[in-house]
Amino acid sequence: MTVKKNYTIAEASEYLSLPQKYLENYIKVGNEIELTKIGRRKLVLHADIEEWKKQREFSFIKLNREDYLRCLEFAIRSFYAYRSTSDFGTSQQRDAGKFVSNFVIGKLGELAVSYFLKRNFDLDTKLDFDLRDAVVGQDITEIAKPRRGGRVYNPLNLRIAIKTSKMKNVWLIVPSKEVADSERCSDVYIFSRVDLYLNHFLRILKEHEALSNLETIIPSFKEIDAEVCGFVKKNELTSTPAVTTLPSPKQDIQLSYIIRSGALHKSESEWSELINEL
Repeated sequence: MTVKKNYTIAEASEYLSLPQKYLENYIKVGNEIELTKIGRRKLVLHADIEEWKKQREFSFIKLNREDYLRCLEFAIRSFYAYRSTSDFGTSQQRDAGKFVSNFVIGKLGELAVSYFLKRNFDLDTKLDFDLRDAVVGQDITEIAKPRRGGRVYNPLNLRIAIKTSKMKNVWLIVPSKEVADSERCSDVYIFSRVDLYLNHFLRILKEHEALSNLETIIPSFKEIDAEVCGFVKKNELTSTPAVTTLPSPKQDIQLSYIIRSGALHKSESEWSELINEL
């Protein structure tokens, strides 16, 4: 009889082809997988790894070059539409690269949710890629469910916001001032992670003929990994007080409501129940 192997975090990260730092965060901070003490060692049980792997396959999305360019265009337009002209030329000047990268990650996370809902539940969604006078909190504007005689897009019964972070992160963070704003608050918050390359600008610029001499040192553009980690309803998110510091790692943030990735609703049945409410 073959004994199922239990793993150290290093062994589990190799088995899952996942950076060890990511998995450490998911386990030790996000509480997505439990560490079990066996003898003097803390290990990840084989059954827990397989369950987590199956769940991640359900929520995992690949984003392509066209997705990236769509988000990049939106981010650049947003930079010039939303920048504060009074900040430019001062020490408060916002860096274009950081601003654009943050917007790209956010919109890629929204696309990941849209593709996730289509693939797993045959739900069509419309996302907000329009520039507006004010930033609004609702990221899915309309949906179309399967029905006899074709599909018709309709407004949602619930207001939905999508919060996106880097792939290694585990905290869904919603500023308290957003929750308190009747125009921006949502009924449901979805958490996505996106593994955007640090050199994503260079991978696109590589295609420009003026940089042809750098072709051999700049990596080619590859699909971007994303994961739809789960969702939480507003009343669940606000059931504990807002904080100004993340518990782990210690990091100052604006006054916000937070929840760990491991505490999110993420099963197929939970998603189905939410979709029935939309």
